[in-house]
Amino acid sequence: MTVDFAAAPGVDVVSDIHNLSIPDQSFDCVFCTGTLEHVRDPDKAVAELFRILKPGGIVYIDVPFIQGYHPDPTDYWRFTLEGLRLMCESFEEIESGTFIGPTCGAIWIVREWANSWTNNRILSNLLLAPIALLAAPFRYLDYILIRSSRSHHVASAVYFRGRRPG
Repeated sequence: MTVDFAAAPGVDVVSDIHNLSIPDQSFDCVFCTGTLEHVRDPDKAVAELFRILKPGGIVYIDVPFIQGYHPDPTDYWRFTLEGLRLMCESFEEIESGTFIGPTCGAIWIVREWANSWTNNRILSNLLLAPIALLAAPFRYLDYILIRSSRSHHVASAVYFRGRRPG
């Protein structure tokens, strides 16, 4: 079942993540990917995920850390790995770490830096194109860097996988 705040193809339930129209303990597994940075109260959203998850059920959440502004329709938050763990403390942690590596985070920031030089879309694209071409091969470094225990220090995104106790 797919839940979203707006009706769209493939969306089964339209509901606000802060107050999901889903009965308690309905799911064995819940995925929340690329969402919490766009909600007003991520702590309440995670509490709702806990509420709809069955005891023993698995939750997977990924969130941005080093990423540029990307409204969909809004963009409020960034999360460290420790902050994500704290937000998910009601779950038993199975695993957490870097979801998108530090090179992708650095490339995103450099591209946004270049994009901030002008409001003119044509000039902006002229600046972005060479940076994108030059930076693209470097993102493959993340296949190596993501294995580092410190990659979350500048990761583009981090994740948490946990289990609802009980």
